[in-house]
Amino acid sequence: MFGFEAREGRLPRAAARPYPLMLRPRAKPWLMDEADDAEEYAARYHVTIAQANGGLGESNADHAFRNHCAICPPGGPLVADESLLMYEVDMDMGSNCMMDILPLPFLAQEPLQLTRHVSPAPYMDACKGQAETALEIAAQALAFRILRIGVSGSVLGISGGSDSTLALLICCRAAEIALMQSTSVLGLTMPGFGTSQGTHENALRLMHALNVEMREISIVESVRVHFRDISQDEEKRDVTYENAQARERGQIIMDLANQTGRLAVGTGDMSELAMGFTTLGGDHLSMYGVVAGIPKTIVQACLSAVADRREDLRDVLRDILATPISPELLPTENGWVAQCTEHILGPYPVIDLMEEQKGVTAKGGTMRLGAYPCTLKRGSKIAAAYGKLDISERHRHRYEFNNAFLAQFEAAGMHAVGINPDTGLVEAVEIDEHPWFIGVQYHPEYKSTVLSPSPLFVAFVKAALDCNEKK
Repeated sequence: MFGFEAREGRLPRAAARPYPLMLRPRAKPWLMDEADDAEEYAARYHVTIAQANGGLGESNADHAFRNHCAICPPGGPLVADESLLMYEVDMDMGSNCMMDILPLPFLAQEPLQLTRHVSPAPYMDACKGQAETALEIAAQALAFRILRIGVSGSVLGISGGSDSTLALLICCRAAEIALMQSTSVLGLTMPGFGTSQGTHENALRLMHALNVEMREISIVESVRVHFRDISQDEEKRDVTYENAQARERGQIIMDLANQTGRLAVGTGDMSELAMGFTTLGGDHLSMYGVVAGIPKTIVQACLSAVADRREDLRDVLRDILATPISPELLPTENGWVAQCTEHILGPYPVIDLMEEQKGVTAKGGTMRLGAYPCTLKRGSKIAAAYGKLDISERHRHRYEFNNAFLAQFEAAGMHAVGINPDTGLVEAVEIDEHPWFIGVQYHPEYKSTVLSPSPLFVAFVKAALDCNEKK
Protein backbone atom coordinates (compact mmCIF):
# COMPACT_ATOMS: atom_id res chain seq x y z
CA MET A 1 0.00 0.00 0.00
CA PHE A 2 1.40 3.42 -0.98
CA GLY A 3 0.40 6.82 0.38
CA PHE A 4 1.54 10.26 -0.78
CA GLU A 5 1.39 13.80 0.57
CA ALA A 6 2.47 16.87 -1.40
CA ARG A 7 4.36 19.43 0.70
CA GLU A 8 5.38 22.95 -0.33
CA GLY A 9 8.52 24.78 0.72
CA ARG A 10 10.28 21.91 2.42
CA LEU A 11 13.10 21.51 -0.11
CA PRO A 12 14.80 23.86 -2.59
CA ARG A 13 13.47 23.88 -6.14
CA ALA A 14 15.44 23.60 -9.33
CA ALA A 15 14.72 23.93 -13.02
CA ALA A 16 15.42 20.28 -13.74
CA ARG A 17 12.47 18.23 -14.97
CA PRO A 18 10.69 16.18 -12.29
CA TYR A 19 11.80 12.62 -11.73
CA PRO A 20 8.99 10.09 -12.31
CA LEU A 21 7.89 7.79 -9.52
CA MET A 22 7.69 4.03 -10.03
CA LEU A 23 5.40 2.15 -7.65
CA ARG A 24 6.52 -1.44 -7.44
CA PRO A 25 4.23 -3.84 -5.56
CA ARG A 26 6.00 -7.21 -5.52
CA ALA A 27 5.49 -10.83 -4.61
CA LYS A 28 9.12 -11.92 -4.77
CA PRO A 29 10.11 -14.81 -2.47
CA TRP A 30 12.77 -14.37 0.19
CA LEU A 31 16.03 -15.89 -1.06
CA MET A 32 19.40 -16.35 0.60
CA ASP A 33 22.12 -13.81 -0.22
CA GLU A 34 19.85 -11.80 -2.47
CA ALA A 35 20.75 -8.17 -3.11
CA ASP A 36 17.97 -5.61 -3.48
CA ASP A 37 17.78 -4.38 -7.08
CA ALA A 38 15.75 -1.23 -6.33
CA GLU A 39 18.86 0.98 -6.39
CA GLU A 40 19.94 -0.46 -9.77
CA TYR A 41 16.45 0.13 -11.23
CA ALA A 42 16.34 3.71 -9.92
CA ALA A 43 19.67 4.54 -11.55
CA ARG A 44 18.99 2.71 -14.82
CA TYR A 45 15.54 4.21 -15.46
CA HIS A 46 16.18 7.52 -13.67
CA VAL A 47 13.13 7.14 -11.46
CA THR A 48 12.33 7.06 -7.78
CA ILE A 49 11.45 3.50 -6.74
CA ALA A 50 8.92 2.81 -4.00
CA GLN A 51 8.39 -0.90 -3.51
CA ALA A 52 6.60 -3.18 -1.07
CA ASN A 53 6.94 -6.96 -1.02
CA GLY A 54 4.78 -9.69 0.45
CA GLY A 55 4.63 -10.14 4.21
CA LEU A 56 5.11 -13.04 6.59
CA GLY A 57 1.38 -13.70 6.62
CA GLU A 58 1.50 -14.46 2.90
CA SER A 59 4.21 -17.12 3.20
CA ASN A 60 3.30 -20.64 2.15
CA ALA A 61 4.89 -24.05 1.66
CA ASP A 62 6.60 -22.96 -1.57
CA HIS A 63 7.65 -19.40 -0.80
CA ALA A 64 8.46 -17.21 2.20
CA PHE A 65 8.15 -13.42 2.27
CA ARG A 66 9.66 -10.96 4.76
CA ASN A 67 7.73 -7.66 4.78
CA HIS A 68 10.48 -6.02 2.73
CA CYS A 69 9.85 -2.35 1.83
CA ALA A 70 12.26 0.00 0.04
CA ILE A 71 12.43 3.55 -1.32
CA CYS A 72 15.26 4.74 -3.56
CA PRO A 73 15.62 7.97 -5.60
CA PRO A 74 17.97 8.13 -8.61
CA GLY A 75 21.50 8.02 -7.26
CA GLY A 76 20.37 6.66 -3.91
CA PRO A 77 20.57 6.12 -1.11
CA LEU A 78 18.43 3.01 -0.77
CA VAL A 79 16.24 3.05 2.32
CA ALA A 80 14.87 -0.35 3.26
CA ASP A 81 13.18 -1.90 6.25
CA GLU A 82 11.11 -4.94 7.12
CA SER A 83 8.32 -2.68 8.26
CA LEU A 84 6.43 0.28 6.86
CA LEU A 85 8.47 3.30 5.72
CA MET A 86 7.88 7.03 5.79
CA TYR A 87 10.30 8.93 3.58
CA GLU A 88 10.47 12.28 1.78
CA VAL A 89 11.84 12.68 -1.75
CA ASP A 90 12.34 15.88 -3.76
CA MET A 91 10.71 15.00 -7.07
CA ASP A 92 12.11 18.16 -8.72
CA MET A 93 15.82 17.80 -8.02
CA GLY A 94 16.37 14.15 -7.54
CA SER A 95 18.19 15.01 -4.34
CA ASN A 96 16.50 13.74 -1.24
CA CYS A 97 16.17 14.42 2.41
CA MET A 98 15.20 11.60 4.68
CA MET A 99 12.84 13.04 7.27
CA ASP A 100 11.98 9.91 9.17
CA ILE A 101 11.97 6.12 9.05
CA LEU A 102 9.14 4.98 11.27
CA PRO A 103 8.36 1.31 12.00
CA LEU A 104 4.56 1.45 12.02
CA PRO A 105 2.18 -1.19 13.40
CA PHE A 106 1.02 -3.64 10.76
CA LEU A 107 -2.62 -2.96 11.63
CA ALA A 108 -3.82 0.64 11.78
CA GLN A 109 -5.33 1.83 15.06
CA GLU A 110 -8.48 2.97 13.21
CA PRO A 111 -10.17 1.41 10.17
CA LEU A 112 -9.02 2.93 6.90
CA GLN A 113 -11.72 5.17 5.45
CA LEU A 114 -11.73 5.10 1.65
CA THR A 115 -12.87 8.17 -0.26
CA ARG A 116 -14.30 6.20 -3.20
CA HIS A 117 -15.83 2.83 -3.91
CA VAL A 118 -13.28 0.12 -4.59
CA SER A 119 -14.56 -3.07 -6.17
CA PRO A 120 -13.66 -6.21 -4.22
CA ALA A 121 -13.18 -7.98 -7.57
CA PRO A 122 -11.72 -5.31 -9.89
CA TYR A 123 -10.89 -7.71 -12.71
CA MET A 124 -14.20 -9.55 -12.78
CA ASP A 125 -16.05 -7.17 -15.10
CA ALA A 126 -13.36 -7.56 -17.74
CA CYS A 127 -13.11 -11.31 -17.17
CA LYS A 128 -16.86 -11.86 -17.51
CA GLY A 129 -16.75 -10.57 -21.06
CA GLN A 130 -14.05 -13.11 -21.89
CA ALA A 131 -15.18 -15.96 -19.67
CA GLU A 132 -15.68 -18.39 -22.52
CA THR A 133 -12.14 -17.65 -23.69
CA ALA A 134 -10.91 -19.44 -20.56
CA LEU A 135 -13.05 -22.44 -21.54
CA GLU A 136 -11.68 -22.40 -25.08
CA ILE A 137 -8.05 -22.16 -23.93
CA ALA A 138 -8.50 -25.13 -21.59
CA ALA A 139 -10.32 -27.13 -24.29
CA GLN A 140 -7.58 -26.51 -26.88
CA ALA A 141 -4.91 -27.64 -24.43
CA LEU A 142 -6.86 -30.78 -23.48
CA ALA A 143 -7.62 -31.66 -27.11
CA PHE A 144 -3.97 -31.65 -28.14
CA ARG A 145 -2.98 -33.53 -24.99
CA ILE A 146 -5.48 -36.26 -25.91
CA LEU A 147 -4.27 -36.40 -29.52
CA ARG A 148 -0.58 -36.53 -28.63
CA ILE A 149 -1.02 -39.23 -25.98
CA GLY A 150 -3.25 -41.23 -28.31
CA VAL A 151 -6.06 -42.00 -25.83
CA SER A 152 -9.65 -42.55 -26.92
CA GLY A 153 -11.19 -39.71 -24.92
CA SER A 154 -11.63 -38.43 -21.39
CA VAL A 155 -13.30 -39.61 -18.18
CA LEU A 156 -14.32 -37.52 -15.18
CA GLY A 157 -16.64 -37.48 -12.18
CA ILE A 158 -19.73 -35.28 -12.43
CA SER A 159 -21.12 -34.14 -9.07
CA GLY A 160 -23.67 -31.58 -10.19
CA GLY A 161 -21.42 -28.80 -8.85
CA SER A 162 -19.89 -25.91 -10.75
CA ASP A 163 -16.30 -27.23 -11.08
CA SER A 164 -17.16 -30.60 -12.59
CA THR A 165 -19.75 -28.89 -14.80
CA LEU A 166 -17.12 -26.60 -16.33
CA ALA A 167 -14.70 -29.52 -16.64
CA LEU A 168 -17.34 -31.49 -18.56
CA LEU A 169 -18.02 -28.54 -20.89
CA ILE A 170 -14.27 -28.31 -21.54
CA CYS A 171 -14.05 -32.06 -22.26
CA CYS A 172 -16.94 -31.87 -24.71
CA ARG A 173 -15.42 -28.90 -26.51
CA ALA A 174 -12.04 -30.70 -26.60
CA ALA A 175 -13.76 -33.68 -28.24
CA GLU A 176 -15.09 -31.36 -30.96
CA ILE A 177 -11.65 -29.90 -31.57
CA ALA A 178 -10.11 -33.39 -31.73
CA LEU A 179 -12.86 -34.48 -34.19
CA MET A 180 -14.14 -37.07 -31.71
CA GLN A 181 -17.72 -37.99 -30.86
CA SER A 182 -19.28 -36.55 -27.70
CA THR A 183 -19.52 -40.13 -26.44
CA SER A 184 -15.72 -40.21 -26.25
CA VAL A 185 -16.31 -38.38 -22.97
CA LEU A 186 -17.29 -40.70 -20.11
CA GLY A 187 -19.13 -38.94 -17.28
CA LEU A 188 -19.45 -40.70 -13.94
CA THR A 189 -21.89 -39.86 -11.20
CA MET A 190 -20.82 -41.54 -7.97
CA PRO A 191 -23.43 -40.89 -5.27
CA GLY A 192 -22.28 -41.27 -1.69
CA PHE A 193 -23.47 -40.61 1.85
CA GLY A 194 -23.91 -36.86 1.34
CA THR A 195 -25.15 -36.65 -2.25
CA SER A 196 -28.30 -34.55 -2.42
CA GLN A 197 -31.17 -35.23 -4.77
CA GLY A 198 -30.78 -31.86 -6.48
CA THR A 199 -27.10 -32.20 -7.39
CA HIS A 200 -27.55 -35.82 -8.48
CA GLU A 201 -30.40 -34.90 -10.81
CA ASN A 202 -28.45 -31.93 -12.19
CA ALA A 203 -25.49 -34.17 -12.96
CA LEU A 204 -27.71 -36.57 -14.92
CA ARG A 205 -29.51 -33.73 -16.74
CA LEU A 206 -26.22 -32.15 -17.76
CA MET A 207 -24.68 -35.36 -19.11
CA HIS A 208 -27.86 -36.20 -20.99
CA ALA A 209 -27.99 -32.72 -22.57
CA LEU A 210 -24.36 -33.00 -23.71
CA ASN A 211 -24.86 -36.53 -25.06
CA VAL A 212 -21.82 -38.03 -23.32
CA GLU A 213 -21.45 -41.63 -22.22
CA MET A 214 -22.99 -41.89 -18.75
CA ARG A 215 -22.38 -44.30 -15.90
CA GLU A 216 -23.56 -44.30 -12.31
CA ILE A 217 -21.56 -46.12 -9.65
CA SER A 218 -22.60 -45.78 -6.02
CA ILE A 219 -19.64 -45.64 -3.63
CA VAL A 220 -21.68 -46.35 -0.48
CA GLU A 221 -21.09 -50.12 -0.19
CA SER A 222 -17.45 -50.03 -1.26
CA VAL A 223 -16.70 -47.30 1.30
CA ARG A 224 -18.49 -49.31 4.02
CA VAL A 225 -16.31 -52.32 3.20
CA HIS A 226 -13.26 -50.07 3.51
CA PHE A 227 -14.53 -48.75 6.86
CA ARG A 228 -14.79 -52.33 8.13
CA ASP A 229 -11.28 -53.08 6.88
CA ILE A 230 -9.77 -50.16 8.81
CA SER A 231 -12.16 -50.37 11.80
CA GLN A 232 -13.71 -46.97 11.11
CA ASP A 233 -17.05 -46.34 12.83
CA GLU A 234 -19.48 -45.10 10.16
CA GLU A 235 -21.14 -42.85 12.75
CA LYS A 236 -17.85 -41.04 13.37
CA ARG A 237 -18.08 -38.20 10.87
CA ASP A 238 -14.42 -37.19 10.92
CA VAL A 239 -11.83 -36.43 8.23
CA THR A 240 -11.36 -40.17 7.58
CA TYR A 241 -15.08 -40.50 6.91
CA GLU A 242 -14.96 -37.67 4.38
CA ASN A 243 -11.67 -38.42 2.64
CA ALA A 244 -12.38 -42.14 2.21
CA GLN A 245 -15.25 -41.17 -0.10
CA ALA A 246 -13.12 -38.78 -2.15
CA ARG A 247 -10.38 -41.40 -2.52
CA GLU A 248 -12.88 -44.08 -3.56
CA ARG A 249 -14.17 -41.79 -6.29
CA GLY A 250 -10.62 -41.03 -7.40
CA GLN A 251 -9.80 -44.73 -7.60
CA ILE A 252 -12.88 -45.46 -9.71
CA ILE A 253 -12.04 -42.66 -12.17
CA MET A 254 -8.41 -43.78 -12.49
CA ASP A 255 -9.32 -47.45 -12.94
CA LEU A 256 -11.94 -46.68 -15.59
CA ALA A 257 -9.45 -44.44 -17.38
CA ASN A 258 -7.08 -47.41 -17.58
CA GLN A 259 -9.85 -49.82 -18.48
CA THR A 260 -11.30 -47.69 -21.31
CA GLY A 261 -8.10 -46.09 -22.57
CA ARG A 262 -9.19 -42.57 -21.63
CA LEU A 263 -7.54 -39.64 -19.88
CA ALA A 264 -8.67 -39.06 -16.25
CA VAL A 265 -9.60 -35.38 -16.07
CA GLY A 266 -9.48 -33.54 -12.73
CA THR A 267 -12.16 -31.09 -11.62
CA GLY A 268 -10.44 -29.17 -8.79
CA ASP A 269 -10.26 -25.42 -9.41
CA MET A 270 -7.49 -22.95 -8.54
CA SER A 271 -9.32 -21.65 -5.46
CA GLU A 272 -9.58 -25.13 -3.93
CA LEU A 273 -5.99 -25.99 -4.76
CA ALA A 274 -4.71 -22.69 -3.33
CA MET A 275 -6.63 -23.27 -0.08
CA GLY A 276 -5.67 -26.96 0.14
CA PHE A 277 -9.40 -27.79 0.07
CA THR A 278 -8.91 -31.11 -1.69
CA THR A 279 -8.23 -34.72 -0.67
CA LEU A 280 -4.71 -36.00 -1.27
CA GLY A 281 -5.06 -39.22 -3.23
CA GLY A 282 -8.64 -38.31 -4.11
CA ASP A 283 -9.85 -35.29 -6.06
CA HIS A 284 -6.37 -33.76 -5.65
CA LEU A 285 -5.04 -36.24 -8.25
CA SER A 286 -5.81 -36.66 -11.93
CA MET A 287 -4.04 -37.22 -15.22
CA TYR A 288 -4.90 -33.70 -16.35
CA GLY A 289 -6.57 -30.93 -14.31
CA VAL A 290 -8.45 -28.77 -16.80
CA VAL A 291 -9.71 -26.17 -14.30
CA ALA A 292 -6.65 -26.15 -12.01
CA GLY A 293 -5.71 -22.71 -13.31
CA ILE A 294 -9.21 -21.19 -13.08
CA PRO A 295 -10.44 -19.60 -9.81
CA LYS A 296 -13.96 -20.25 -8.57
CA THR A 297 -15.22 -16.79 -9.56
CA ILE A 298 -14.18 -17.35 -13.18
CA VAL A 299 -15.63 -20.89 -13.11
CA GLN A 300 -19.01 -19.39 -12.25
CA ALA A 301 -18.60 -16.61 -14.82
CA CYS A 302 -17.87 -19.23 -17.50
CA LEU A 303 -21.00 -21.21 -16.63
CA SER A 304 -23.10 -18.04 -16.62
CA ALA A 305 -21.76 -17.08 -20.06
CA VAL A 306 -22.51 -20.53 -21.49
CA ALA A 307 -26.01 -20.44 -19.96
CA ASP A 308 -26.69 -17.11 -21.69
CA ARG A 309 -25.54 -18.47 -25.05
CA ARG A 310 -26.88 -22.04 -25.06
CA GLU A 311 -30.60 -22.40 -24.60
CA ASP A 312 -30.35 -26.21 -24.41
CA LEU A 313 -28.17 -25.95 -21.28
CA ARG A 314 -29.61 -22.77 -19.75
CA ASP A 315 -31.97 -24.30 -17.17
CA VAL A 316 -29.59 -26.91 -15.80
CA LEU A 317 -26.64 -24.50 -15.68
CA ARG A 318 -28.67 -21.92 -13.79
CA ASP A 319 -29.83 -24.60 -11.36
CA ILE A 320 -26.20 -25.58 -10.79
CA LEU A 321 -25.17 -21.96 -10.25
CA ALA A 322 -27.98 -21.52 -7.71
CA THR A 323 -26.91 -24.59 -5.72
CA PRO A 324 -24.81 -23.93 -2.59
CA ILE A 325 -21.18 -24.99 -3.10
CA SER A 326 -20.57 -28.16 -1.07
CA PRO A 327 -18.30 -31.23 -1.15
CA GLU A 328 -21.35 -33.28 -0.05
CA LEU A 329 -19.36 -35.76 2.03
CA LEU A 330 -21.57 -35.68 5.13
CA PRO A 331 -25.06 -37.24 5.10
CA THR A 332 -27.93 -34.94 4.25
CA GLU A 333 -30.24 -34.04 7.11
CA ASN A 334 -33.87 -34.47 6.00
CA GLY A 335 -32.78 -33.57 2.49
CA TRP A 336 -30.55 -30.67 3.64
CA VAL A 337 -26.97 -30.34 2.45
CA ALA A 338 -24.92 -30.70 5.65
CA GLN A 339 -21.79 -28.91 4.39
CA CYS A 340 -21.29 -25.54 2.75
CA THR A 341 -17.86 -24.62 1.42
CA GLU A 342 -18.39 -20.90 1.95
CA HIS A 343 -19.22 -21.53 5.59
CA ILE A 344 -15.97 -23.47 6.01
CA LEU A 345 -13.65 -21.16 4.08
CA GLY A 346 -15.08 -17.72 4.66
CA PRO A 347 -18.17 -15.62 5.45
CA TYR A 348 -20.47 -13.98 2.94
CA PRO A 349 -23.59 -11.78 3.38
CA VAL A 350 -26.41 -13.63 5.15
CA ILE A 351 -28.98 -12.52 2.60
CA ASP A 352 -27.18 -12.86 -0.70
CA LEU A 353 -28.02 -12.01 -4.29
CA MET A 354 -29.01 -15.20 -6.08
CA GLU A 355 -26.15 -16.56 -8.20
CA GLU A 356 -28.09 -16.36 -11.46
CA GLN A 357 -28.95 -12.72 -10.65
CA LYS A 358 -25.36 -11.49 -10.22
CA GLY A 359 -24.87 -10.85 -13.92
CA VAL A 360 -28.30 -9.29 -14.47
CA THR A 361 -28.22 -5.59 -15.34
CA ALA A 362 -31.69 -5.20 -16.89
CA LYS A 363 -34.03 -5.47 -13.93
CA GLY A 364 -37.33 -5.78 -15.77
CA GLY A 365 -38.81 -9.30 -15.73
CA THR A 366 -35.62 -11.00 -14.54
CA MET A 367 -36.47 -12.02 -10.96
CA ARG A 368 -37.10 -15.55 -9.69
CA LEU A 369 -40.75 -15.87 -10.58
CA GLY A 370 -43.38 -18.60 -10.44
CA ALA A 371 -44.25 -21.60 -8.30
CA TYR A 372 -41.50 -23.75 -6.79
CA PRO A 373 -41.70 -26.87 -4.60
CA CYS A 374 -40.89 -26.79 -0.90
CA THR A 375 -40.41 -29.70 1.51
CA LEU A 376 -41.43 -28.94 5.11
CA LYS A 377 -39.80 -30.36 8.22
CA ARG A 378 -41.91 -32.94 10.00
CA GLY A 379 -43.14 -31.71 13.40
CA SER A 380 -42.68 -28.01 12.56
CA LYS A 381 -45.33 -25.33 13.06
CA ILE A 382 -45.46 -24.63 9.34
CA ALA A 383 -46.03 -28.32 8.55
CA ALA A 384 -48.90 -28.33 11.06
CA ALA A 385 -50.35 -25.23 9.37
CA TYR A 386 -50.32 -26.81 5.90
CA GLY A 387 -51.21 -30.30 7.11
CA LYS A 388 -48.67 -31.85 4.69
CA LEU A 389 -44.92 -31.92 4.00
CA ASP A 390 -44.79 -31.16 0.26
CA ILE A 391 -46.14 -27.79 -0.88
CA SER A 392 -45.76 -25.42 -3.82
CA GLU A 393 -45.73 -21.64 -3.47
CA ARG A 394 -45.08 -18.69 -5.77
CA HIS A 395 -41.96 -16.51 -5.73
CA ARG A 396 -40.89 -13.04 -6.81
CA HIS A 397 -37.42 -12.06 -5.59
CA ARG A 398 -33.71 -11.69 -6.36
CA TYR A 399 -32.27 -12.49 -2.95
CA GLU A 400 -32.08 -15.67 -0.91
CA PHE A 401 -30.91 -16.92 2.47
CA ASN A 402 -27.19 -17.73 2.35
CA ASN A 403 -26.73 -21.33 3.49
CA ALA A 404 -23.20 -20.50 4.64
CA PHE A 405 -24.81 -19.14 7.82
CA LEU A 406 -27.40 -21.87 8.32
CA ALA A 407 -25.52 -23.71 11.08
CA GLN A 408 -25.00 -20.47 13.03
CA PHE A 409 -28.66 -19.52 12.82
CA GLU A 410 -29.82 -22.96 13.90
CA ALA A 411 -27.36 -22.97 16.80
CA ALA A 412 -28.93 -19.68 17.93
CA GLY A 413 -32.46 -21.11 17.79
CA MET A 414 -33.73 -20.15 14.33
CA HIS A 415 -34.27 -23.34 12.32
CA ALA A 416 -34.79 -23.91 8.63
CA VAL A 417 -38.06 -25.83 8.30
CA GLY A 418 -38.71 -25.58 4.57
CA ILE A 419 -36.31 -26.19 1.67
CA ASN A 420 -36.48 -26.37 -2.07
CA PRO A 421 -35.78 -30.09 -2.73
CA ASP A 422 -34.11 -29.31 -6.07
CA THR A 423 -31.74 -26.52 -5.07
CA GLY A 424 -31.41 -26.80 -1.27
CA LEU A 425 -32.41 -23.13 -0.85
CA VAL A 426 -34.06 -22.16 2.43
CA GLU A 427 -37.76 -21.40 1.95
CA ALA A 428 -39.01 -21.17 5.56
CA VAL A 429 -37.60 -20.63 9.08
CA GLU A 430 -39.00 -20.90 12.61
CA ILE A 431 -37.90 -19.94 16.13
CA ASP A 432 -38.67 -22.80 18.50
CA GLU A 433 -38.84 -20.74 21.68
CA HIS A 434 -41.29 -18.24 20.19
CA PRO A 435 -45.03 -18.94 20.46
CA TRP A 436 -45.46 -18.54 16.71
CA PHE A 437 -42.61 -17.23 14.54
CA ILE A 438 -42.51 -18.29 10.88
CA GLY A 439 -40.65 -16.54 8.08
CA VAL A 440 -40.94 -17.56 4.43
CA GLN A 441 -39.04 -16.72 1.26
CA TYR A 442 -42.08 -17.04 -0.98
CA HIS A 443 -45.26 -14.93 -1.20
CA PRO A 444 -48.20 -16.84 0.35
CA GLU A 445 -50.57 -13.98 -0.55
CA TYR A 446 -50.24 -14.83 -4.25
CA LYS A 447 -52.34 -17.99 -3.90
CA SER A 448 -54.51 -16.78 -1.03
CA THR A 449 -58.16 -15.77 -1.56
CA VAL A 450 -60.99 -14.74 0.74
CA LEU A 451 -62.72 -18.09 0.32
CA SER A 452 -59.48 -20.09 0.37
CA PRO A 453 -56.94 -18.23 2.51
CA SER A 454 -53.34 -19.34 2.79
CA PRO A 455 -52.83 -21.91 5.58
CA LEU A 456 -50.15 -19.61 6.99
CA PHE A 457 -52.61 -16.72 7.39
CA VAL A 458 -55.16 -18.98 9.06
CA ALA A 459 -52.54 -20.37 11.45
CA PHE A 460 -51.26 -16.88 12.25
CA VAL A 461 -54.72 -15.56 13.12
CA LYS A 462 -55.43 -18.64 15.24
CA ALA A 463 -52.11 -18.22 17.09
CA ALA A 464 -52.94 -14.54 17.72
CA LEU A 465 -56.36 -15.45 19.14
CA ASP A 466 -54.86 -18.14 21.35
CA CYS A 467 -52.26 -15.69 22.65
CA ASN A 468 -54.95 -13.11 23.40
CA GLU A 469 -57.01 -15.63 25.39
CA LYS A 470 -54.01 -16.46 27.58
CA LYS A 471 -53.56 -12.82 28.64
